Amino acid sequence: DELWSSVADGTDEIRIPLNSGIAGTVASTGEALNISNTYADRRFNKDIDQQTGYKTNSMLTMPMKDRQGDIIGVTQMINKKDGSPFKVHDQKLLAALSA
Repeated sequence: DELWSSVADGTDEIRIPLNSGIAGTVASTGEALNISNTYADRRFNKDIDQQTGYKTNSMLTMPMKDRQGDIIGVTQMINKKDGSPFKVHDQKLLAALSA
């Protein structure tokens, strides 16, 4: 199984193994992750930044679940606009959007 994205600016579709990176961890565990320094986290897949030319500093990742509670994907917010870490209210907002 794998995760895929077609939203990153200037890139073709991105595909990663389900057990790879932060998104894969969230998809596998069902637990949200709020990471303020992605490059210090061993789960972070630096290959995507190299592929896209983007620099990911912080990341908030939330599982998306269907009505039965099964994980059907993940949602991510990357690099809060003001450069600060994502906070509890950001996590609540993303949880509402991911429901």
